[in-house]
Amino acid sequence: MHQIQEHIHQLQQQHFRACIAIKGTADWVKESYQVLAKKLPDGQSAILLGHDASLLRSEHDRCIAPKHYREILGQQSQILIWDLRKEIHPDAIAASSGVLEGGGLLFLLIDDTDNQLQASHSRFLNTLIESEAMLVIDSDNFDEALAQFYPFQVQSSNKQGITLNEEQQACLAKIERVVKGHRNRPLILRADRGRGKSTTLGIAAAQLLNNAKLENIILVADHPNSVATLIQHFEQNIDHASLRDKLRVIPSDVLLETLPETHLLIIDEAASFPLPTLHSLIEHYARIVMASTLHGYEGSGRGFDLKLNTIFKAEHKQASFYSLDQPIRWASGDPLERVINESFVLQAHLTEVDTTKPQARHFEWINKKELLEDQSLLEQVFALLVLAHYQSRPSDLSQLIDNEDIRIGVMFEGEHIVGVLASVEEDLSAQDAQLKQDIINGKRRLKGHLSLQAFASFYSQAEWLDLKCQRILRIVVHPARQSSQIGSELIQELLASAKVQNLDACSVSYGLEAKLFNFWARADFESTRLSYQADASSGLPSMMMLNPISSKAKTLLSSSKQRFIDHFVIGLPIYFQKLSPALVNTILLDVGRSLNVGEALSEQQIARLNKFSAGQTSLWDSWPDIRALTLYCATKRVINTEQANVLIAVMLQNYAMEIFKVDGKKLSKKEWLAYLREASKTLLAELTI
Repeated sequence: MHQIQEHIHQLQQQHFRACIAIKGTADWVKESYQVLAKKLPDGQSAILLGHDASLLRSEHDRCIAPKHYREILGQQSQILIWDLRKEIHPDAIAASSGVLEGGGLLFLLIDDTDNQLQASHSRFLNTLIESEAMLVIDSDNFDEALAQFYPFQVQSSNKQGITLNEEQQACLAKIERVVKGHRNRPLILRADRGRGKSTTLGIAAAQLLNNAKLENIILVADHPNSVATLIQHFEQNIDHASLRDKLRVIPSDVLLETLPETHLLIIDEAASFPLPTLHSLIEHYARIVMASTLHGYEGSGRGFDLKLNTIFKAEHKQASFYSLDQPIRWASGDPLERVINESFVLQAHLTEVDTTKPQARHFEWINKKELLEDQSLLEQVFALLVLAHYQSRPSDLSQLIDNEDIRIGVMFEGEHIVGVLASVEEDLSAQDAQLKQDIINGKRRLKGHLSLQAFASFYSQAEWLDLKCQRILRIVVHPARQSSQIGSELIQELLASAKVQNLDACSVSYGLEAKLFNFWARADFESTRLSYQADASSGLPSMMMLNPISSKAKTLLSSSKQRFIDHFVIGLPIYFQKLSPALVNTILLDVGRSLNVGEALSEQQIARLNKFSAGQTSLWDSWPDIRALTLYCATKRVINTEQANVLIAVMLQNYAMEIFKVDGKKLSKKEWLAYLREASKTLLAELTI
């Protein structure tokens, strides 16, 4: 065994974090930690990630349940304890590791008698224990370790004398430019944990209030503890205590309700806020700085950037992005950061693909054993999967490895992976009739089986629960190979495999947008259910689509689908008002090929519409006929005219005419009437084509 004091001292000299794992039976581990903890210095608080508050040494220590780990993000501590005896929470572990300062000490409490560990958790613990930063204490060496564990002093950062590095200095200048430069030029600050985002933002706020005549700065924070470090550095750098109140901390819901004026809006941990919230804030405020932790996932950061860019484009705002790469909370090369990144594949990079020399492609199903044993394969697969979802987390990796029902399909081009598909089997056919009825009635929901339970509940039909289905979780193509039909080839491989397994269907659920809808429709997936509420993160309703394989699934979908379109049309002015009229047209056209969505107009309706177009009847008298005309035309052909899209918005989605803009300007009542008469005339002409 290494000399504990010497080993920890060497790590501290390099401003690294030291780690001690205590392994044994659950009770022995607890008792041993409590003995060692008595030798820790007084006055230095610890954070315990776990549930056993009896492990705390003093009232200054904090016990945080793993599911509440977000409460400590942005904070700093010299001592961190992971109680892993009963629960291993990948998201909490990866995120909380950034709380520990360089020179600090991490304790891992491990029950090595637990034989029920999931494969991903076992892999994680083995990787940690074998790390160069880790010292392992068990019953064989505890007495020796105890003798060496004294005297011990945890180093503490010099909070009063922070020296900013070049990256942070440059960032301060960029933040100042947001306030003093052109309006509508937001700055997005990106970095992994420990890079000093909160420190930089706190100092920037202080300097702006010290040197500029600003009345106030608003900091958005739903969890006050998460901005404690930012506030601390702000208060340490203001010239006068009177400036303290000029930095206002406001929860996002209160801010959206009141929308107070400010010279600068700071949004820390921006990726934790729902996209609709960010959109509303970006829309209203002209000077914004937001920071986002990348969690190490390259694709996660890129995905978030893409979502933000869509919002900025919609609001006609020119954003700039800036990254902090050099850690300040600990030194570069810190062993704990390295082992966390390796354990959770946090820094898996996409392999470069030579676009000038495309090679033959081949498809393979990858088993979980291969993923566990081949780190390079795991990194390639996961680096692609995180591109498909900007909120990827370490728990996604655990699910990928541990869930035996998840299948991973990989498209190779030569030796490189250029496409990945992840799917999960849904099968409730063996469940008893009472359970199925409880699912239909909304009394029960079994974990997994998302689409089949949603369909059974929505259509109130138990037959959906008799189907066997593969649900696509994620499908992603290497950026260098997009628009090469790889996505379609992956779907065809899944459908072929499903047929071999005698499955009834394949399903998918995604945030509804035009590009994705068209992709799945081309792959013969049919609209089956559209959620009424927008997803909290994307702000989009979730569309579920089904590709029926068996005659049973085809018959069931055919007999049920009229209910989908009835709900969709009725819900347009209520739940789906924010969908673009062009997308509404696309969905209506897709379902209109096989369903009676809008009935053909009668001779009387056409006669009344001709009278309206000629200015012989009022708008209100003709309203039902204009609506019927709009619905019928939208289901028969792609309508690209601006007039038709306006009619869909007003007649089907119930947009208020007094606020709806045409070609960027509002119309008077007289102009609106003339516009609708001409639009109706145009659509009437479409009926004869």
